[in-house]
Amino acid sequence: MNFSHHPTLFHQFQILNMKNKLNKFTMKKIHLLLLAILITTSASMAQTTLHVTGKVFEKNGDKVVTYIPFASVYYYNYEDSTKLEYFAFTDFSGNYDLGKIIAKKYRIKVVAPGYFTKQKNIGNLPTEIPKEWVGDNITLHFQMEKNTNESIEPVVVSAKTLTKTPKDNFWVLIRNMDGMFVDEKSKTVTTKDGNPVRLFFNGFNIPAENLDKVSALPAEAFKQFEYYDFSKQPQSLYDGVLNVVLITGNVAGKVTFEPKEIKKYDIE
Repeated sequence: MNFSHHPTLFHQFQILNMKNKLNKFTMKKIHLLLLAILITTSASMAQTTLHVTGKVFEKNGDKVVTYIPFASVYYYNYEDSTKLEYFAFTDFSGNYDLGKIIAKKYRIKVVAPGYFTKQKNIGNLPTEIPKEWVGDNITLHFQMEKNTNESIEPVVVSAKTLTKTPKDNFWVLIRNMDGMFVDEKSKTVTTKDGNPVRLFFNGFNIPAENLDKVSALPAEAFKQFEYYDFSKQPQSLYDGVLNVVLITGNVAGKVTFEPKEIKKYDIE
C-alpha cells in the first residue's frame, strides 16, 4: 500500500516509526547504562590486594637493632578508627604476617609490652610506597621506642613433668598444664577463662594445618613448654603465648628434631 496517497495513514505510520526509533534508542541507552553499571561493579569487586609482612623493631644507636616479639599489629578502617579490619602478632624474631589485605587507606596501631604505642596513618596502598615496588607483596616495618625496662619472664614447665604415659600427645601435655584448656577440634588453646593463647614452636608460628603433624609426634619429642602471661598487658591480641620447645630445632621457621629412634620429623 502506498501511504502517500492516504495522508492520515501516512501520518500514523510516521508516528509509529518514530516510536519504534525512540524505543530502540531508549533500549540502547538502557543497555549502555547496564553495561556501565556492570563495569563499575566489576572494577569495585576486583580490588587490588597485597600480602603484607614485616618486622617490629627497636633501634639502639646507628647499627644495633633489636627485634620485638609479642607485638600486636592492628590495621583499622581509615574513616572509622573503631573498626578493626586486619591484625597480626609478631613471633620471637619480630616477624608478623598480616596476610592479604585490600590496598587502601588505613590507620595502623602497634602495641608491644614495654614500648610506647605507635600509631601511623598510611595512604592508599600501593600509591605511597617506593616507585620501584612491583608485585603483590609488600613489607612494612615499624620502629618502636622503649617505654620501660619491663620484661616478661615465662613460666617454664618440663615436658617430662607433663607426661603421664608414653602415648601422651602434644594436646594432652598442654591439657596437663595448670590453667590451660585445649580444643583439639578447632586446634586452639585458651585459658580456663576462655581467653585466647597463641602457640609458637621454637619461637615461630606454624600454619594451623600442620598442627596435625605435631599431634602425631611422641611425647619425648618435646623438651619444655614456656608460658608468657599477657593478661595484664593492655591491648594485647592474646592473653598469653605458649612456646613449645622441641628437643632440637632450627631457626628457619621449620620445626625439626631427632629423638633417640633416629627418626626425623619435619613440620614445614
